[in-house]
Amino acid sequence: MTQNQPPLSAPAKASLSRSFKLVLTFSLALNVAVVGIFFGSFLRDGPYRARAAMGDVSFGAYTQALSPESRQALRQAFRDNKAPKENLRFPFESVVAALRAEPFDPSAFASLLEEQAKITARRYDMGQTLFNAHISDLSKTERQAFANRLESMAKRAKIRRD
Repeated sequence: MTQNQPPLSAPAKASLSRSFKLVLTFSLALNVAVVGIFFGSFLRDGPYRARAAMGDVSFGAYTQALSPESRQALRQAFRDNKAPKENLRFPFESVVAALRAEPFDPSAFASLLEEQAKITARRYDMGQTLFNAHISDLSKTERQAFANRLESMAKRAKIRRD
């Protein structure tokens, strides 16, 4: 009779196996969710959305309402612009140094923020000029399509606010 009985460690092994399966299932579900979020974002916004956060020319809804080709053209125009690039970059190392300085000098920090605001204004002005030139170069049909996308976005935003 004792030959047909399972060993005593079998129930512990079965529960370990069940726990391991649960962990694997949870891990797989989490991975599928992450991949789903990534591809969902890509399908919704396209490949250029991620670049917008990295120094892209952006005028909010106006930029979003542009066609992908127009966004690419505007981005390229900004890169090709002959304005001195050093006038448009802010040295963040200076801010870090100012924040770490002992004793802390609030006026030095404030002047760095003012300089950053000036650089941001120059970038905005250049972007606005390029954006205006791009819109001016669009055909009537392209401008109408842009206006339709902009209007549609405004309606969706109003619905969300209401």
